[in-house]
Amino acid sequence: MRRLGLSPGGAARPQRQKSKPQRSAPTRSPGTERYAPGSRGPHIAKMQRRLIRWGFGVKSGATGYFGRETRGAVRRFQRASGWHGRRANGIPGPSTLRRLGLS
Repeated sequence: MRRLGLSPGGAARPQRQKSKPQRSAPTRSPGTERYAPGSRGPHIAKMQRRLIRWGFGVKSGATGYFGRETRGAVRRFQRASGWHGRRANGIPGPSTLRRLGLS
């Protein structure tokens, strides 16, 4: 009777629902959302100038827009810095920004 969810008196017992673990949103370091693809501003232009100066060219120059070319330049910088796989994703996190002298 217990397996059917019935109490010995014949009344149905409420079934416990299994709760799913809550997944938290990935945490980002403060300030890194400013350097996400699609961002614009003088901070992006500064990052682009730094990448260009160090030989990781952005074809369009320091436009202040974080597009595909900028992401590719960041990815090349990350690989040259010794990061591989998921760490060399072209999105500057705290370590990349620190190495670029932007944090």
